[in-house]
Amino acid sequence: TQNEAIDLVKKASLLECDADFTNGRCFVDAKSILGVLSADFSNECKIIILADKIDEQIQNFLDSIKENVIEVEVANEKS
Repeated sequence: TQNEAIDLVKKASLLECDADFTNGRCFVDAKSILGVLSADFSNECKIIILADKIDEQIQNFLDSIKENVIEVEVANEKS
């Protein structure tokens, strides 16, 4: 829903790292309300977090959105 999209952007905006939002066709900054709201939600959506590792801040973000997002990818993750 529109409210869920706005909530996602608010939560992503708190991240210190970059985060992208995609539905397979559209690829936008997950911190951009206009970008996320312009996406087609009829397809599955994915959040790509650009970070070296999943730290506490990122884990808290993931926990807060887990009911609304099917897949999360952390780019450049190091073991």
